[in-house]
Amino acid sequence: MAKKMANQDILYELWETSNMSRDKVTIEEIGEFAENKKNSFGSKSGRITYSGFNYAVLKFILQYCSPLDWPKSYESDFEKAKNPSGGNYGIWRKYPELRVNVKDKTSSRIYRFRGRSSSSSVNPVEPSVQHMVSRDSLVDGDMCVFIDFVAGKIDEQVFLGKKGWLDQLTSYQWPPEKGSFTSGINIRKNFHDIVNCAAQCSSPGSEYIKQGVCNAVGHWSGISKEISLQDSIEIFESIQYLKRATGEDQISFDKIFKRRIATVSKMYYFSDPWNWTIYDSRVAYALSQFAYLLSQEKREAFDTLRDRISFTIPPGRKARPNPLYAKYYEADSALWFVRASKFLKAIATRLNRKGLESPPDHIRPSDRWELYHVEMVFFRLGKEQFL
Repeated sequence: MAKKMANQDILYELWETSNMSRDKVTIEEIGEFAENKKNSFGSKSGRITYSGFNYAVLKFILQYCSPLDWPKSYESDFEKAKNPSGGNYGIWRKYPELRVNVKDKTSSRIYRFRGRSSSSSVNPVEPSVQHMVSRDSLVDGDMCVFIDFVAGKIDEQVFLGKKGWLDQLTSYQWPPEKGSFTSGINIRKNFHDIVNCAAQCSSPGSEYIKQGVCNAVGHWSGISKEISLQDSIEIFESIQYLKRATGEDQISFDKIFKRRIATVSKMYYFSDPWNWTIYDSRVAYALSQFAYLLSQEKREAFDTLRDRISFTIPPGRKARPNPLYAKYYEADSALWFVRASKFLKAIATRLNRKGLESPPDHIRPSDRWELYHVEMVFFRLGKEQFL
């Protein structure tokens, strides 16, 4: 007896014979087509189950489709989802707007996800680490759409009970629920002086001073685990590199120490809060929520920017689910830290060009919005879900 054709293969044959499009097909279109044709699917009972239907569509995507500009974390999620133990066959339903090209079965090979063989064993897809990026490419014409979108949203809408940039900023509290915007600025002044004093220190034993400063910042942010002497040396080497990188055309992520980015980015931030941001779970959560809002309101712009604004969320004391399902990889954390820094600085520039009233306090005397003001707003907005 001939072996019965698998449902994903049946779906592919039906796709071919129905002359369906092969280019830039959405997951939603595939799902709707499969729903209309599911009576052609085979099953032991004669009627396919909900789980079986989901599995057929998932396998169709995995075997016969080429993702278009998907983040690697999505590819990994789809591969893992087919696992019968703990898998999620219906994962494709979460991403209706993702696009794929449907492969020609007669071509020399059927697409497999990058780095993946047709073996049944599943290993996590490693992140695609960029080693260097052009500074100018981080804030280009396409990104300006997102910059204007976020700046306008915060200016015009109520988020977490406040409306407008100044109200959001002056509602910043550190420590949470106890502190104030002014105390937050004073903390930044103090740590800016301390970190840079340690960075300039070269006397015998200075490496222990640097380690002490790293741990002081870590303890301030609520991290109890000590930073090792070697890690602190590398953190301060990264601080020196980042000071040079602000004027360079290319930024090398290999020169940025990235272990525990939520903590070490605070060191980079305090060393130069005009150019580098804190990249912890709260700031990243706010960024990812705005990226999600863009996907809902300006889909074409989001599709253009997807890989550049699917901000990953570093681990934090409170779990914050990523609305875009972008997984955090430590290997990519320096990339997202730099992208977030350039984005927040561009937001500050945009607010100044629009003539927005200046914040009431600064690290140094100024009449401008600075990156660190924007970071404080995003820290506040990252406290809760505001979608």
